[in-house]
Amino acid sequence: MMTQAFLRYLICIALFLNFIFAVINVGLPYIVVEHLHLGNVTLGILNSADALGMLIGNLIISVSPELRHLAKILTITMIIIGTGLMGVGTLLMVAFDKLMVQLVGSLMLFSVGMSLVFMNTPFGIYMQKTVPTELMGRVSSTEMSLNMMSISLGTVFYSFIFQLIPNGSVFIVSGIILVAVTGLTMPSFMHIQMPTSDQDPKRADLQHR
Repeated sequence: MMTQAFLRYLICIALFLNFIFAVINVGLPYIVVEHLHLGNVTLGILNSADALGMLIGNLIISVSPELRHLAKILTITMIIIGTGLMGVGTLLMVAFDKLMVQLVGSLMLFSVGMSLVFMNTPFGIYMQKTVPTELMGRVSSTEMSLNMMSISLGTVFYSFIFQLIPNGSVFIVSGIILVAVTGLTMPSFMHIQMPTSDQDPKRADLQHR
């Protein structure tokens, strides 16, 4: 991994995204059920929309041509996720009508769920094409352990934050941070493409230089 700058970046972004995404896992139940008293049905609809977005995203990827412009795809998806978080936060702050939260919130979380697929799947493919087979197990297990750690840390962090700020502003700030990090870090990797099966991984990682 030390020779693959873009792979290191992808792993760091995955850790950061898992940390940020805990805002949904922690914040939605707390705000929708406990703070706004919109009921478990509303929460179930919002979570289902997120899961449906992932399902549709996987179906789209399965019938699409091979993804090539990896960095551009990741940039777009992270901006969509960040914008979706800001939209959900704004909705939870200004809309107290149950039907509006269900409809508009579902559309936003559907887009977030679909965008996550367009990040996770290319990331997995890039790892398979750049990490030597004999190292794949160790790299995958390390990456998985780090992801689990970031999810746990994010859960603890947002549980504390929502006790202090029980409203949608936490979603908005999290979305802004995600978009800002994307804008600051991704441009240097914009020319990275998915390596072909017979391409030297080091060449794929250096194409943008």
